Amino acid sequence: MSYSEVISCALVIYVEPLLCCAGFILNVTCIVVFLTVWSHGYFRKTSLLLYLIALSACNAIQLILSIFVLVLPGAEQFIDEELFYHESQMLRKMNALTVRYGYPLLMASNYASIWILSLICAQRYQSVCNPWNVWKHRLTIVKSSKLCIFIVVFCALALNIIRFWELEAADGYIRVTTLRYDIWYKIIQEGIIYGCIVYGFPMVLLLWFNYNTFKLIRVDERHRCRPSAEHRTAMMTVCVFIFFFLCTTMAASIRLVM
Repeated sequence: MSYSEVISCALVIYVEPLLCCAGFILNVTCIVVFLTVWSHGYFRKTSLLLYLIALSACNAIQLILSIFVLVLPGAEQFIDEELFYHESQMLRKMNALTVRYGYPLLMASNYASIWILSLICAQRYQSVCNPWNVWKHRLTIVKSSKLCIFIVVFCALALNIIRFWELEAADGYIRVTTLRYDIWYKIIQEGIIYGCIVYGFPMVLLLWFNYNTFKLIRVDERHRCRPSAEHRTAMMTVCVFIFFFLCTTMAASIRLVM
């Protein structure tokens, strides 16, 4: 193998599974911690905690599905079929099934995580708004975390049901159907839904919410000796958004181009 192939092999076989497993464990740990704290009467009343549990769950689902949809199919190219013929055939047949059924669920969890993060930022902005601010009342709906999470999960699944017909398993191989090559399907599913509804519009909202949240906190800190718990939580949300923006912008750009 060439040097570039060795690097690719190391990334697919070692680095990517390690990152997915570590991320999955960390997100599950966060869920356990949040559920433990949620048993406290005060935190049970806060909508933020339920949003954080839902976000961690979506991220955990993404990471575990990524192993079966992205990592294992990518590992096929590095298996010597002459030495490991039966193993490679078993892996190929398994990948044909896991990719077909796991890919739509992976995309649905990705949609849901982006929208839930948008709701978290909206909820934090609403919590630090002044009582006379018009957005204090317009964003009251985000306090109904159970309803919002249900709507998000339902929409994420509904928009990705059609992806089950993008791929098909035939003779132990995964094949792309004609649906995926249809120009109108690409425009609607990848351009309008993913490009605008899933990524573009939420990203604009995230930028707006976090910018205004940061601005409100900076103005209020001038009159306070110590930041309040709401302000500290809001700043944490801003930091989460920054990391989210840096980690997802390149991935989304590559997906839209491809």
